[in-house]
Amino acid sequence: MKYNVFKIFTTFMLLSILLITNITVVGDSSLVTTKNPVNINLLSYNGEIITVDDDGDENYSKIQDAIDNASDGDIIKVYSGVYHEFITINKQLTILGIEENENGKPIVNAVGKEFAVTFTADNCIFEGFWVMNTSKGDNTWKYFAGIKILSDNNVLKNNIISNCENGIWIEKSNSNTLDNNNLSFNKVEIYILESCNNTISNNTFSNHNLAIQAWYHSDNNKFLNNKIKGVGFYLWESSNNEIINNKITSNLESSEIGIGLISLCFKNKIIGNIISNMQTGIAFSLSDNNLVSGNNILNNSMFGMQLYQSDKNTIKHNNFINNGFVKSPLPKLIFSQAFFFQSFFNKWYNNYWDDWQRIIPKAIKGKLGKNGLIPWRNFDWLPARDPYDIVI
Repeated sequence: MKYNVFKIFTTFMLLSILLITNITVVGDSSLVTTKNPVNINLLSYNGEIITVDDDGDENYSKIQDAIDNASDGDIIKVYSGVYHEFITINKQLTILGIEENENGKPIVNAVGKEFAVTFTADNCIFEGFWVMNTSKGDNTWKYFAGIKILSDNNVLKNNIISNCENGIWIEKSNSNTLDNNNLSFNKVEIYILESCNNTISNNTFSNHNLAIQAWYHSDNNKFLNNKIKGVGFYLWESSNNEIINNKITSNLESSEIGIGLISLCFKNKIIGNIISNMQTGIAFSLSDNNLVSGNNILNNSMFGMQLYQSDKNTIKHNNFINNGFVKSPLPKLIFSQAFFFQSFFNKWYNNYWDDWQRIIPKAIKGKLGKNGLIPWRNFDWLPARDPYDIVI
């Protein structure tokens, strides 16, 4: 027993000496790294830097040629120019767009092909490009896209994606990060299908039919700090997502819904958003147990919030300001700040209503019965006297 203790102690001391020796040897370089931290995703033990320029002045003139001749861990720098290609990223690579002088981002122009950029490898970085001009179909259900992601743990940032059927298509792909991209003039800006744990943050969306659609078990995604002009989010059969601190606004009469949980969406969180100038700010259909908290819901022409066959949702600490101001063309339907149909056990609590300054509970109108013939009421039992300070 004494021998075993002595052996363990001796081994520990030797390892400690080796560790201290290693730290001493690399001391100078570690100090430099501490002062100038480097993105670990850009580091590789054996990686090379490969350059691309459409003028032919670098290693390659085509992006796909550089990818085909690269190895996992390499960095490909693509200089300003127009690249008429549709590329497939099938290796673990960092691909960086480099702006030369004032020539702008390098452009990947698909010239009407189905896709401009396709990811099939995991752990890639794609940054600093303008992706454009894929084929457009007759509807938004086609798979065509500027960027198609079929892999996990990729980072797309500081890109422009425009004039495509779908801007970015994410299918059965998890834990990707889309940050600080600008998407415009795509029918659907981001389409998410059976994909989970993705983070969509700090992006800008405009001139579209729909900004973000998450479909069929696209769960646990985070949508943070995005700016959207036009229709915002549609979630279908997707749960446990977080829609937080987004600004969704429009001046178009055709912009129907800011945030819509369309069917079988459960336990999603809608927190801290500004939703204005839509027809309906937030709409739930067949969706239960969701949280709506701390949102600015204002100047929406038909409804601030509408629930259809949706139960056990919690709506609290929101501002409802100047919603439902247009006159309904149907005599029996009155637009309002909030409305529910065939919806039960929803909790309205401590919201601010600019049309209700009384201490007594605020009534929320609704209808029950097969044909909606029974008028009914929910109540915000403790409405706030003053609006909440919600700024993005």
